[in-house]
Amino acid sequence: MIRMINNCGKLLMCHAQDLLDNKLLIKGKIVPVMLAANLKQTIEDTIHMHRMQADLVQIKIELKLISLRDIKVKFDAQRLQQVLSNLLSNAIKFSPACTKITVQGRVQMMN
Repeated sequence: MIRMINNCGKLLMCHAQDLLDNKLLIKGKIVPVMLAANLKQTIEDTIHMHRMQADLVQIKIELKLISLRDIKVKFDAQRLQQVLSNLLSNAIKFSPACTKITVQGRVQMMN
């Protein structure tokens, strides 16, 4: 529980910094940090951070990942977590109690 609270705090700090950097984003000066990381784990961690919020209103979060194994790919984990966090927070906030939110994703190889 302490680790989850700590992770949520770190994520909130990142979001606050992103809001402060909004001017840089508009000017195109924020560059994504593309590092090899576990995409599946990043998604699972982000969902885990929102489970307590969902539990309070009896909403279940279901994860369906198609063709996504525990592999490392290059992506901006912080930006992905920010986007997923915003989507999950809004889904929880605006969904009726006792419902289910499904997060679904698929990895597709590009040529």
